Amino acid sequence: MYLSITLITLKHPKHIYTLVTQANEMLKRLGEYNCKGVKTRGFWKNHYTMTLWENEEDIRRFNKSELHQKSIRGASKIANEVRIKRIESDRLIKWKEAKLMLEKGKVYKY
Repeated sequence: MYLSITLITLKHPKHIYTLVTQANEMLKRLGEYNCKGVKTRGFWKNHYTMTLWENEEDIRRFNKSELHQKSIRGASKIANEVRIKRIESDRLIKWKEAKLMLEKGKVYKY
């Protein structure tokens, strides 16, 4: 199984509404892509997601979905940075551990 951890750092807290609107739509539909678990956390400009997946094919299918692609295209408008880390895991982990792992994640700067 795979765990995907993401940090989105907003350009300004005013973008929270846009982020939450998109995130809520994705959270409603994660089951369609066989997501096995999800956790979210955020405050002010830093917002995290953690999703658990059975296999990489399910992750790819979700990443290629129109809903996810739309959020990626819009990221440069609301975020300074997006940081992603994927690891093998059979469970959701504690946020403290996830944040440490993100330090070595792939970084996209806008």
